[in-house]
Amino acid sequence: MAFVPLCPTPFCPRAPIRGWTNTKPSHLTRHSRTYQLGRRTLTATATEQGKGNSQYLQERSKSLRLQRYFETFNWRGRKINFREDGPHENTLPVLIIHGFGASINHWRNNIPAIVDSGRFRVYTIDLLGFGGSDKTSPEEVEYGIPLWKELVVDFINAQDHEDQWCLIGNSIGSLTALAAASELGEERVRAVALMNCAGGLTSFRYSELNPLQAILLRVFNTLLFNRFTGPYLFDNFRKQTNIAKVLEQVYIDKKAISEDLLEILCEPSMDEGACDVFLAILNAEPGPTPEELLAKMTWCPMLVLWGERDPWTPLRQGVHPGIRFPDYHPGIDLQVIPNAGHCIHDECPEAVNEILVPFLLEPKLKPAESNSSEGSPTSKDSAMQAS
Repeated sequence: MAFVPLCPTPFCPRAPIRGWTNTKPSHLTRHSRTYQLGRRTLTATATEQGKGNSQYLQERSKSLRLQRYFETFNWRGRKINFREDGPHENTLPVLIIHGFGASINHWRNNIPAIVDSGRFRVYTIDLLGFGGSDKTSPEEVEYGIPLWKELVVDFINAQDHEDQWCLIGNSIGSLTALAAASELGEERVRAVALMNCAGGLTSFRYSELNPLQAILLRVFNTLLFNRFTGPYLFDNFRKQTNIAKVLEQVYIDKKAISEDLLEILCEPSMDEGACDVFLAILNAEPGPTPEELLAKMTWCPMLVLWGERDPWTPLRQGVHPGIRFPDYHPGIDLQVIPNAGHCIHDECPEAVNEILVPFLLEPKLKPAESNSSEGSPTSKDSAMQAS
């Protein structure tokens, strides 16, 4: 989920979270693994679970939304929260990356479908600054796509998988997945699936605006998102009523804005340093464009899913519209989810899973000539009606 300066990341005030637990379930066992990457020593922990059947996964997806902490990956002395699902033997690795303001639990309705195929070991990660991961001070790290790219690359290289990986992301998670896949290269990456890919970390690049727009945006950000006024805005926008209003902008199906979703997005805002991270990201560099990254990855099978009515990363408007993505990568398979917004994986999980899982099972480069010459997206309306 991406949140632009006019729509800060949704948070809510401190309150007891119903059923929330910070302890690891008893049916999971844990072991530690240490890796040497260059001059850094990384310690990771993994879970072993004895079941992989559908009923078990459905039960875990229900409890997932009420659990915050899973396993810990020690990255450069900072704790990164991640989760593993699916059998270790005879499976291919998949890494899922959330968007701005979200976390592992935002994928609670997609993880079981992928694991149920029986072919994948699914890893889901909280990027540094989000979810259950550390909220490191911006004085120590420079938040942005380059930082998270390095995290993802190191995380993948630290796992016990020699097979190629599939990367999945939503919004800035998509941009992070692209950046990481571009660096990892063809030997390590099997396929990438993007959902409503962000054009950058923040709403606009100054270089993409006319001079007057650039000046106004710079003044706007300077006045609102500084260390004096920023904390006040942060406290205001993390109220539950405001988070609901923000979500109503991007969830076309208002029924998907549940109490569980509000809890998932709210609780991390109360972590020490959350406000500093929030302001740092809103003032950070936007990072590479999708065009730049996709131009380097013509070797990679690529699925691009887009919510037809996404107001934040529009399908047909803006500087980086979804409809243009096949122009950036000749083999892209662009498919549109009708009557859906920015977080299609959560708003329309059945429709997304129906397309995503077959792609992961057999990723193929779409022939360039099969893309519409007029740049119109393909759409499987009958299979993708939003519930």
